[in-house]
Amino acid sequence: MVKVAARRNIVLVALGGAASVALLLASLRGVDAARVSRLLAGLGARAPLLLLPSFAALWLECHAWQVGLALAGHRTRLLPLFGVRVASESVGAVLPLGPVWADALKPPLLAARCGVPVPAGLAAIAIRKYLLMFSQAGYLAVAFVAGHEALRAGFAHATGMPALRYSAAVAAAALALVATAMAAVLGRGTVLSRTVEWLGRTRLGVVRRALGDRVARLRDGALGTDDAAAAFFRTPLRDRARPLAPCLAAWLLEATETWFVLRAVGVGVGWGDAVGIEALVVLSRHLLPFVPGGLGVQELGYTALLGGLGCDVDHAMSLVVLKRVREAVWAAVGAVALSGGRFIRQPAPATV
Repeated sequence: MVKVAARRNIVLVALGGAASVALLLASLRGVDAARVSRLLAGLGARAPLLLLPSFAALWLECHAWQVGLALAGHRTRLLPLFGVRVASESVGAVLPLGPVWADALKPPLLAARCGVPVPAGLAAIAIRKYLLMFSQAGYLAVAFVAGHEALRAGFAHATGMPALRYSAAVAAAALALVATAMAAVLGRGTVLSRTVEWLGRTRLGVVRRALGDRVARLRDGALGTDDAAAAFFRTPLRDRARPLAPCLAAWLLEATETWFVLRAVGVGVGWGDAVGIEALVVLSRHLLPFVPGGLGVQELGYTALLGGLGCDVDHAMSLVVLKRVREAVWAAVGAVALSGGRFIRQPAPATV
């Protein structure tokens, strides 16, 4: 089983790399690098200011996660939690299957830096996923309404199928449905512990040998995870809605960054147009996690959809370059945080 999984991961990495190269080459066709450099140079000292919305978005997202953890019974300070988020996601931003690696890092980092026990840290991943999915559903709904014409023009230009603009509405409904089902299932507080019990009783010899004496320890940890998850998902919806508002605001701030950058390089798009295009580009990155850092997916998404608004490939690529520079900066900050920087540690107790 381990060898099969390893081979499967190698295949996914290879496919992701090949897809990334192909999409990147497609997006770079017709790009005038000298003109892109001139457009970026024209920003001057304003360039760093254009990235401020992304910092505010990260802060709001972490605040939402902090509120969600508090509802699950674990209080954390915001700065150490921010450090955990930046450190774990810095790995996810550069590796194939990045979200998987980022989530694997979160429980031990939460334990070491925020005082959240590892079982509760596993529940914290589910809480964050729920908040991001539900708020992204709202984000896509806003994108469909506010950016309807931009999506119609973008898909007509890129694919000749303007009806694909309805994918934003369909994705919004699907994410809301998945998040609702997730809340219903995890609110029972028995999912992981029952899974461990089933594994302990299984007749599959390879599974029994792999688990060995760890079944009891796994069961105890599973109970802690189930309890923390249930504490959050059993709270009334009005309480769970509190962290959803800053999460939605974070999504909209990322689109605002796109709008700011495009206006700064001379592309006269409306804010709603930027929301519509940004939401679909982000969704495409999430749907292709095996592509490292969304490389190629993001580039082709912007150049294709912005083309419908009359934005040429050089202006679109200027946006992409600034986006990638911002990601590189956060990856560097995350690498420092992952190395154990003191600014992300929390001395205060976390559990109430």
